[in-house]
Parts: sequence; structure tokens; C-alpha cells
Amino acid sequence: MVWLWSKINIDGHVSSSNTYCNHKNYFMYVQYIMAAAIDYELGDKTYEDLVNFSNYMQTYINQVFGDQTVREEVQKILKYHSKWEITEAIPADDNAFASGDDSMHHILRKKANKSDIWCSVEVEAYQNIDINKNDTLCQSYTLLKLSGKLDSYEADPEDYNNHIAIQKEMIKLYRSVINDKKFAFLIDHVLGYTKKYSAAPWIDFTRINNPHLKQLTAKEMINRIKTTLDMWETYGHLYLVGDPRDRYFTIPLKNAIQEGNLPKIKEFIAMGLRLSIVGPEDDDNLYDKRQKKVIRKLFDVGTALLADKENMPPSKKQRIRKGGKSKTKRKKAKGQTRTKKRYKSYKN
Repeated sequence: MVWLWSKINIDGHVSSSNTYCNHKNYFMYVQYIMAAAIDYELGDKTYEDLVNFSNYMQTYINQVFGDQTVREEVQKILKYHSKWEITEAIPADDNAFASGDDSMHHILRKKANKSDIWCSVEVEAYQNIDINKNDTLCQSYTLLKLSGKLDSYEADPEDYNNHIAIQKEMIKLYRSVINDKKFAFLIDHVLGYTKKYSAAPWIDFTRINNPHLKQLTAKEMINRIKTTLDMWETYGHLYLVGDPRDRYFTIPLKNAIQEGNLPKIKEFIAMGLRLSIVGPEDDDNLYDKRQKKVIRKLFDVGTALLADKENMPPSKKQRIRKGGKSKTKRKKAKGQTRTKKRYKSYKN
């Protein structure tokens, strides 16, 4: 079925034009991506900046503070007399936080009863990836719980402002930890996280092909964590709220197509290609598959609009002569002047 497209309306209706695209049953996809979006602006940042931040977070927050040795040391640094304590992480698929990969889910256990656990998903539902798609902060929830700070906040992942406030508490906690001399000593003298020392060496997700992280001095490691925390505080928290791919990529691309904003369309399509945003992944769930299908449809529409513009012949500009008037207008004006003069001579 071939439809004519020029404008994809918010309500899913389509008006016709000379742009031809094969998009069967597009209504349901357009309606799907128009879920309510929160009003948080990125400023001069883009969705690509959020993705880059996520690589720093995975390397210097999730990985570092998900390491068992680091977590045990952080527990000592916190000095808070909690009834909970650090314990070994469990496979993510062993509980409600089903990731579909080989990642681990961090929990706490009660000191008085080792079989009693605390989990940020099942015991207190702070973490819900059906609502906040990129919330992989179980290591941070557990450390914040140990500090006693998490108890001041409701377990309501649908409250985005509350969710961001919790993230800000995590940032403060990590800044406090890395400023402690014990943390620097741990990095320089205790922790062996490279391929040379570890059976499970750390990965540098900020680099292409994700090589193993090289051995860093405490100063280097702390500076990189500080940089990541600054990114997190300034704009990175928006990556962990709701669905940023929908909010900062899919919907803006759709709006650009509606408005016929060709530079924006070109910008978003180029960004999507750089990020391989529609590439299939092994852990794609139904939501991801549907959303990527939407983006592919938008790419098709946007590419067609750009192609139409490129194939359009340049408009002919009217030749302008000296004096600012075209040749035709100059002749007409001159003739009118002569007619007026002749009329006056007849009168006399």
C-alpha cells in the first residue's frame, strides 16, 4: 500500500503531497511515540551527549561501585550504623530486574538475619525499568540505603522529580566517598582491576570496541569519577528518567518532519546512524523493537523529504539590471512617462 506523505499530524492523520513512502499502518506507530513527555530541557546537549554520558557512567560508576571489593570499602567509609550490609550480587534474571544479559543485580542483607535481603526492585520499588528505561542504578540504590539517605524518599519511580532528587543524593554520596583518603589508598594499593590482575577485568565503555580499562592512579581514577559525576549532575540524570530516546530523539525527529525542517531532519538521521540507534540488539524487548520500528519509519519519511529537496531543480531568479528594476518594469515605467507627456502636449 502506497501512501502520500507531507505532514504527520500529532493525532496520527496524514495529509497528502508529492512525497511517496511505503508506510502501511503508520497510525499506530505515530500514536505510540506520542506518549506524554516530561518538560525537561537539555539545553545545548543532545541525545548523543546522553548516550556518551551513559558510557562514562557504566565505566566509572556502575562498574567501579559495583565491584565487591570497592563496595566493602565504601561501607567502611560511610560509617553509618545500618541494619543492612553489603553482600554478593545476584544474577539479574534471578529477580524482577530481568535484564536478559549476564549483568548482576546488587542487593543488601540484614546483619541480624542473613536470609533477609533488601532489593531496590522487589522489596522497595525504587527501580523500575519499565518506567525509567535506563535505570541500572542498583549498586547506587544499595549504597544510598546503607547511608540512610534513601529512607528520606518515596519509592515512586513514576515521580520523575523524586527520581532526580534521589540521583542528586547519589552524586553527593559518591563525591563524599572519593574525597576520603581510604578510597585513594584502595585504588593505588589494593584494587587490581586490569587484565593483568583480575579474572573479570574492568571495561572502558567510553572507547570504541570497549577495551579493558588500563591501570589508573588514584588521582586519575578520582578525576574521571569527578568528571562523570559533573556530567550526571548537569544533564546526565535525564538519561535515567523515563525514556530519553523517545523524548530527545524520536519525538523531536517526528516534529522536524512535521515542520519540514530539513536541517533538523538531516541532523537527527546522521545522529541516529552514528549511534546505530535502530540496530537490533540481543536484549531488545517488545518495547524496544516497537520503538525502533517507529524510528525506521521516521528515517524513511525524513530521507524521502531530503531526497525530494536534493532532486528539486533550482528556482530561476529574475535577472536584475542596474537600478534595481527588471528590464520589463523599466520599459513599462518609461512608456508611462512618455504617454503622460504626450497627453499634456495635446491639451495645450
